[in-house]
Amino acid sequence: MGTTVNKIGLHSAYWSKNWAINHKECIKHASGLGFDILEVQPVSLYEMTRGQRQDITKYADDCGITLTYCVGFGESQNVASEDTSVRKNGIAFGKAMVKLCAELGSDMLVGALYSYWPMTAFNEIMEDKRPYIDRAVDSVKEIIKVAEDVGVDYCMEPLNRFEQVLINTSAEGVEFCRRVGSPRAKLLLDTFHINIEENSFTEAILTAGSLTRHFHVGENNRKAPGTGCLPWKEIAAALKKINYTGAIVMEPLTRMGGEVGRDIRIWRDISNGADDAELDRIARNSLKFLRDLMS
Repeated sequence: MGTTVNKIGLHSAYWSKNWAINHKECIKHASGLGFDILEVQPVSLYEMTRGQRQDITKYADDCGITLTYCVGFGESQNVASEDTSVRKNGIAFGKAMVKLCAELGSDMLVGALYSYWPMTAFNEIMEDKRPYIDRAVDSVKEIIKVAEDVGVDYCMEPLNRFEQVLINTSAEGVEFCRRVGSPRAKLLLDTFHINIEENSFTEAILTAGSLTRHFHVGENNRKAPGTGCLPWKEIAAALKKINYTGAIVMEPLTRMGGEVGRDIRIWRDISNGADDAELDRIARNSLKFLRDLMS
């Protein structure tokens, strides 16, 4: 097996039904499986004391794990809202998350950072989403000033039409970043969403190009990479073409129930009854698959 410059990670929601987790347990688990990165939702860390956060990040360092932080703004934090108070709340939340990432030693925040997620109020935007995008751009411009000050990239994820309205494609993401006008405005691409919204994986990745700061991988049905029907050789070739050296984080989400099952909208057991040992076997196989793919 060859080597790859890309660190490979796994989202903690692979095991957990809720976004809040036992961080040390998940870090140890990811390390034991051979991953380089564990991606977590940062809100529960924000609610801890600084000392508690430092203890977790030190433990991750000791285990050889890099932590990355992915979040979706809540509906009460919708920075594209018509309601000024809701937008202000979202701007304050975004600034807090950016500062938290800097404190934790991370140089990026990734996720649904330009509206709210999972989105439910689609009908009000059916005819024209431009006013919502305009408000989102103005709000992100405020947040990104803090990101520039603390050295954190603000990586926004194009999402499929069933989860979000404002940014569905790489081209829309590039245009949003252009309008924000900051070197800290970047993109997180995700193969699951690309598969739904784009005509071509290659075209989507090349369109995002150097704005691609982070990359999520999951199959067409959200299972682990290498178990479905996505064109992984094409995806890898496109990433190599743009000289992508960033992280590749698996986001296989297959279990019903809890906050994760609700938000991801998992209405059947996609894991086919996999127990923890089977999930670990699948994760190891997909890790090897990705390392071989990118070598």
